[in-house]
Amino acid sequence: MQLSMRIDPADEKRLMDLLTNTPDRLAKEVEIAINATAKMHVKQIADKVNDVLNITLTDLKKSATVKRKAKKFQQSAWITVNHRERDGLKHFGANHVKKGVTYRIERGSKRSLIVGAFMGTKPGVRTGKLNGHVFKRKGKSRLPIVKLRGVSMWKYYLEKNLGKWSEKKINDRLKYELGLRVRAVLHRQGKI
Repeated sequence: MQLSMRIDPADEKRLMDLLTNTPDRLAKEVEIAINATAKMHVKQIADKVNDVLNITLTDLKKSATVKRKAKKFQQSAWITVNHRERDGLKHFGANHVKKGVTYRIERGSKRSLIVGAFMGTKPGVRTGKLNGHVFKRKGKSRLPIVKLRGVSMWKYYLEKNLGKWSEKKINDRLKYELGLRVRAVLHRQGKI
């Protein structure tokens, strides 16, 4: 899922009126505003998903990235919510207990138990080769083992229809960032 942002012509005209004697600076100010908005929106997406899913912000920020930054003559940025594999249960607070492994996908929900799953040789001991991931045997024999996974941020983003929410947040933040750039220009010119 990709989001694209563009500058509103009215805001650009207002900024252009301030920068009449330095037109080359206009493109740079708009570029700064768009890139700051894109960077902030990645954090907003991670925070929104983190309110519901029990996963760390650093893991969530890997899923949402700024794919293309704005440049002087290309005044748009792309924010991408990456379609990647679902995160392993280790990211959802997995805990090895005597009966198996407990985990929590959603904040505020009860911990779920997977009977027979393991994270190491015994509870409290994590095997280095398994990197703290959760596995379960497939069938009655010891092998093969299957890695267990939680939910994907991309799927959650689509199911909750957060695209419209993103557009609103981007527009609000872009107006705010342009206001900051206008004040910065006025301050540099000594008008504030």
